[in-house]
Amino acid sequence: MKILQNYQQRTLVRDLTVGLALTIVIVVIVLGGLYYYFSVTQMEQILHQKATSMAQELADASAVPLWNFDVNTVKKTAAVYLRTDEVVVSIRVFNQQGTVIYENESTPENDSILEVKPIQKDNKTIGRVEVSLTRQTVRQEQRTILYSTLMVILAVVSAVVIVTQFLLQRLLARPLDMLTQGIKAIAGGNYEYSLPTVKQTDINVIAQEVNIMGKQIRELVETLEQRVATRTQELTEANHKLGEQYVELGAQAEQLEFQAIRLQEAK
Repeated sequence: MKILQNYQQRTLVRDLTVGLALTIVIVVIVLGGLYYYFSVTQMEQILHQKATSMAQELADASAVPLWNFDVNTVKKTAAVYLRTDEVVVSIRVFNQQGTVIYENESTPENDSILEVKPIQKDNKTIGRVEVSLTRQTVRQEQRTILYSTLMVILAVVSAVVIVTQFLLQRLLARPLDMLTQGIKAIAGGNYEYSLPTVKQTDINVIAQEVNIMGKQIRELVETLEQRVATRTQELTEANHKLGEQYVELGAQAEQLEFQAIRLQEAK
């Protein structure tokens, strides 16, 4: 729950983690897509080659029996090829007139791979062979690749989030917290505070600049305090002199007043 709350807030650690996770997801998807495309294409080519080879072999094997009108041998040969490989879903053998002389009971799939080869004897076409192979293995490979890609994405993203969170928390979040605490301390008036050095050079540059800023502020405050103290002392001395002058003027006024009274009495 705490991790989810942390990721709801926009932080540098969260942005880096999310950015790295998205980058890896995109890379895995691209690589998975390429692997998917080449794997399916390769399997399609293998099935086409297999269908071509099987149809040609069956056509060659059926040439002599069909030439001799030995339909049973043609059927047995086709049945053997049908049982040889599970990817074969349909085999049909036609004579020269286009009549089906062998056809298995299985219905060819709509997207099956169909290969047609002529049956030739002495360079004369006497029939044809149709072999249909299922794409079930291709579809199975597609599902396997998609499932594997999804599992890899989930595993990689989970690992990246956990490892990145740990590393960034240790290598980035802690130094940033230290910087934040130092700036708050200086802003609070503790100008003697000095940020410690860390392993990261770039963080140390910021810490040194903050320490220089704190030193400059401290020197400025001390200068201002000294100026205020000096000015206060000057004002105090000025007030003291004014007080003395006031007393002296008062004494002189009393003396003048006394002399004025004596002059009036003398008249």
